[in-house]
Amino acid sequence: MKKKALALLLCGALLLPVAWQGLPQQKDDGSAILIYYIAADSESGRARGLEGERQIVETGAGPEQTVWGVLDQMRQPAGAGKQPALPSAVEAQSLSIYGGSVTIQLSEEYADLPEIRRTLAAAALSQTLLQLDFVDFVKISCAKNEYGLESDFYLTDESVILDENPIQYNTFEITLYLIDKKTGQLEPVPRTLKTEENGVYPNAVFDELARQPEDENLRSPAPAGMMLRSISTDNGVCILNFLDIGADRLQQLDEPAIQAIVATMCAQKGVRGVRLQMEGRPLSYYGIQGCDGILTP
Repeated sequence: MKKKALALLLCGALLLPVAWQGLPQQKDDGSAILIYYIAADSESGRARGLEGERQIVETGAGPEQTVWGVLDQMRQPAGAGKQPALPSAVEAQSLSIYGGSVTIQLSEEYADLPEIRRTLAAAALSQTLLQLDFVDFVKISCAKNEYGLESDFYLTDESVILDENPIQYNTFEITLYLIDKKTGQLEPVPRTLKTEENGVYPNAVFDELARQPEDENLRSPAPAGMMLRSISTDNGVCILNFLDIGADRLQQLDEPAIQAIVATMCAQKGVRGVRLQMEGRPLSYYGIQGCDGILTP
């Protein structure tokens, strides 16, 4: 099992302890993990850290259903003195999985929680999900009316808190091309990308593009469940190699969707063209014609 570490973005708040009960020996199917909850004082109910309970997670239904199942289990602590990481008023509205990245979109009630509770909730979610074999990166975002950098937590198994100082991120302004649901036309949408890296990488751009837009009049060009098997850039050509998403979902990859993906990736520095593949094969293999070469806006 890969190493697991706790990442807490405290923003000046008091550092709280974590109860480490020892990670379980994971089964061959990777289903035995610690579900993390908020440990609360028995008298005051005040949060005092995180505490894990060993539970079995069903993984046979696929990555997305596995994550939804874990989120449900995180609502139901078995032991006394524990609280769910997310209060009942906070809902997980959507989640997306691309490669090893899991993005969880929470309802706006999350933004109204006290700062330390937001931090502990993000830590509990990431610490739990990062134990799954297919998860390497967790992003927790809040669906507020106005998008703000403070609404997102970016957490990996290599981010370790050492003191109360906040983790520093670089921010970049990028342009995404989304699709107007009524007209089918492409709409440029500015987005602020926050990352620990020193530049904007194509996988991060596609992850943002695949998010469900907050504007209900727009849609993402990526069909639901579309995940990257790999992404690379060769001589200015960005090669996106997707996992097979099935014939039904593949039909959603229409001409406007392909144009939006190409326009978005080509808007990034150093990208002059895009090549789209699925399981290493050209899209014509799956019945989508006219998209096998290097595509430009």
